[in-house]
Amino acid sequence: MKNSKGFSIVELIVSFSLTMIIVIILFEIIVYMKELYEKSVTQTELLNRQNLMTDYIYTDIMSNEVDYIDVCGDNCIIFSYSNGDVKKLEWDTSYGSLRYGDYVVNLINNTNFDYSLSLEDDDNKLDGVKICYGSFGTSVPNSYVSIKLPLYNSLFSDKDFGLNIFYVYDSDNTQLYLPLSLDC
Repeated sequence: MKNSKGFSIVELIVSFSLTMIIVIILFEIIVYMKELYEKSVTQTELLNRQNLMTDYIYTDIMSNEVDYIDVCGDNCIIFSYSNGDVKKLEWDTSYGSLRYGDYVVNLINNTNFDYSLSLEDDDNKLDGVKICYGSFGTSVPNSYVSIKLPLYNSLFSDKDFGLNIFYVYDSDNTQLYLPLSLDC
């Protein structure tokens, strides 16, 4: 009579194989969830920084009338307001930061400016930004300017986390000294 109180080699191999398959599947799920979490945290941080900077700029634009907008270098735009404030919007490509007035936002890892964009006229040159303008006709306000400063992160190649500023103004009271593009 055969003693069958223990496990056979086949039973041990099958049990070990099933256990390893379950462990591998669980490990892959954990790795996937970790990547998803990191991507979600990065996207949230990018959107927060975008919203904070945009809100800071729009607070000034909406509470004060803009007298003029001018270029102050390859990576700089000046906003002059009716209350006497003058603030610069600067983007530093070497340190990866955006500055508006005294407010600075540092870019997170793997976030870059879009260097393919640049505007140039006889007097000015701007890198990494697209500025468009147009008019609505005779009603007041009768003109607009759109400033787009795109930022891209390597995790989200198709999403822009940069600044998109749209300002409607009266062209009789506000002067623009910018290299502008009509193809928006």
